[in-house]
Amino acid sequence: MLSKVRAAQARAALAAGRVRTFGYAPYLATYIYSLSEQPSPGSGTCGVSMDGVIHWDPEFVEALDVDTLAYVILHEALHLILRHHARAQEVYGDHPEPNLQLAMNIAGDLCIEQILAFMRPLRPAGAVHLGAECPQLGIKLDFPENKELLEYYSMILAAVRNRPKGGGGSGEGQPDGEPEQAGETGGSGDSRAEASKPQQKSGKPGSREGKNGLAARACVPGTGGSAADGVRRQHEEEDDSWGAYKENLYAHKLDNACREHENKMPGSVPGILKQALDIQLRPQPDPFQHLKSVVATSTANPLGGRLATYRRLSRKQPQDVCRLRGQLTTQASAVVIVDTSGSMSDRETKIKALTVIADGLRKLKSVKVVCADTHVRSSLQLSNIDKFTWTGGGGTDMAAALIQVDKEDHPDSIVLITDGYTGWPQRQLRARTVVALTDPGWANQVPSWCKTVPLYQETAV
Repeated sequence: MLSKVRAAQARAALAAGRVRTFGYAPYLATYIYSLSEQPSPGSGTCGVSMDGVIHWDPEFVEALDVDTLAYVILHEALHLILRHHARAQEVYGDHPEPNLQLAMNIAGDLCIEQILAFMRPLRPAGAVHLGAECPQLGIKLDFPENKELLEYYSMILAAVRNRPKGGGGSGEGQPDGEPEQAGETGGSGDSRAEASKPQQKSGKPGSREGKNGLAARACVPGTGGSAADGVRRQHEEEDDSWGAYKENLYAHKLDNACREHENKMPGSVPGILKQALDIQLRPQPDPFQHLKSVVATSTANPLGGRLATYRRLSRKQPQDVCRLRGQLTTQASAVVIVDTSGSMSDRETKIKALTVIADGLRKLKSVKVVCADTHVRSSLQLSNIDKFTWTGGGGTDMAAALIQVDKEDHPDSIVLITDGYTGWPQRQLRARTVVALTDPGWANQVPSWCKTVPLYQETAV
């Protein structure tokens, strides 16, 4: 147990770290100041829960200098702002396998590390970054820049599956790359070298570990809060008020702060942050909700539509009475075509496309996804979003892809995700077609026999 004096000193150190975040990202200050805090002695970390609570170990906080603590707080808060916990739970639920949880945590860390690129001199030794070794999974994070959370997640799982058998790293000898206990090693090769140096009791410069070696755990994957991967830690308590009103209230405050800061200093707020707020506060329409109006049977309902038929007896069929019609459950088939041409390759458009696919998986549980530019590049039946791979990047001819899918797959409906900068079939397809349009500039080119669902807020009414 810490004395009251030590506890007060630790709380003052945490407050100083929160205040210092204003100097690096003033547009996040209101959000970070609004988060409640809860001391969690013995947790050995400082993390943010998915209920908007900063859980902190007094000894851990004291081990960090104020600028590094500001980096840690910003890092953990961005997990919550970007709603990594919600997206993770959509992918693997509330009780994932440890290797999947760690992969998602690392994917989120890679995104945030790039957002905080202006603070890289303050990045703790254990934090992951592009090009770093990941000993927990036995892979190297040698991935391209500016990818989205689920893209990095898929890349990490692919790297774990494809790593050489008997290769190095802590994943050796563990099935499917199951990680070590989080915090045993850092996310970069530098942290292992630092951890081997003699520790100085004072925690002064010359010892990156700090007091009791706790500082070496800063930003190590898996040692933060549940906001990073959607899995609640033992020291976290559920706060019902967060989902009830606080999350939306704080998001609106953050959105206003970002807009004010952007007006004073254009281009100073990271685009991915503004985009995340747009998705949360102004969510894009769900094209699958519109399939009910264009398909006779219900594609938007995983239970299917109900068709009255004499082929099945009614459950209420009485004896010695003429036959009553029963109910036959029907489920229409749908194929998603993703325009993966060069004009669709920017980050924001890819996120919109992934969101549409995720909506389809939630509605249908399994859906066929086709990637096409000038012709079909890939075709895969998906039941999990992490299996999706963006394939393409050339010219555009959605007419060819639409005709091919309509002819070969015979779906009841087709959902086409495109910016509209493409040719269209000269004749109406047999399948009902819903166009999820990402660019308002080409809306007038969509054929009248298609149902258009805009994925842009400017004209979405």
